[in-house]
Amino acid sequence: MKKTFYELALQNPGVVAWYSALKLEMAVHLAKEIITQMLQSDVVPGREEAMARLEAELQQKLGLEVSVADLPDFQHYGYVDDFYASLEWSAGGLIHTHIAFWIVGSPRIDKAVVPKETKPDEVEIDVTPAEAFVLPQERAANLMATFWDRVITEFNVGKLVQEAAESTEDAPVDLRAGVGVRSKLGRKQERATKTPESISWPTFAHCLLGDLSLPTEAEEEACWDELAAILGACARPDWPKEVCTPGSASVEARRALARKTFVAALAEWVDMHDLHAPFPMGPPGKDQACATVDNEHSAQERCSCNKLYPRSCIAPGQEEINEDPRRRDLY
Repeated sequence: MKKTFYELALQNPGVVAWYSALKLEMAVHLAKEIITQMLQSDVVPGREEAMARLEAELQQKLGLEVSVADLPDFQHYGYVDDFYASLEWSAGGLIHTHIAFWIVGSPRIDKAVVPKETKPDEVEIDVTPAEAFVLPQERAANLMATFWDRVITEFNVGKLVQEAAESTEDAPVDLRAGVGVRSKLGRKQERATKTPESISWPTFAHCLLGDLSLPTEAEEEACWDELAAILGACARPDWPKEVCTPGSASVEARRALARKTFVAALAEWVDMHDLHAPFPMGPPGKDQACATVDNEHSAQERCSCNKLYPRSCIAPGQEEINEDPRRRDLY
């Protein structure tokens, strides 16, 4: 069957492009809605702090005597009111999208001034427009982190859960260099595994969201069994088994734990940057897709990840903005 689909795809690239574009457009609108909900939610921590920082920035721009409470930035804070998306078909056959969102209340930073060493005989010409919004690195990082930490994170829930389960006072567990389940599977076993993103709608809505009531206990049990099978195959070994079995915990408590465990498994399954070989937390192998090779076929040959993994472990409040080492003026 897979061979048949493969041959049909080769013979009908237009159909493949149409179907992929439709799915990607749906994903763009889904991302737009999710980002809006997260930024406007009182459940996601940090909203008051982010709005207070926005108010301080607006006061600084407009003057201390100007009231900013009625400005659209406050009334519609966090709303994604527009976007630009381009759909691309890469040389490797991967159809993907690039998105730019316009979000009410998001910080504007045209240039971050990053300290760097200069040679005595160097002359640097600054072509930054006069109207550009320029901030020093620390202030820019604080602004960006306050706004975006509520939406985007590289925090690994799965590692935290496993560390909490295995750690003791005498022997704390540090899994910063630990890899996910997917990197330990062979290609054949990986293809046979039911993965988190393939969860059925009834299981997703009933077990994780709680929005779907099922008419019989048998149907409810079937959904929890499906979730247990996914977590058993894709979550870290010490995932809490009580998620999928009735016990003393309330249904809402089970769902909350199920959501955390599922998100952890999903994030690790789709994050392929712990697959560097031969060392998962080291540079990639020369033949890997994310590898960039400098000074190839020389004594100075060096291989690095073009997605800049692995990255430094940064504690909250210590964020910084740095220039991409491969793309000048991209921060």
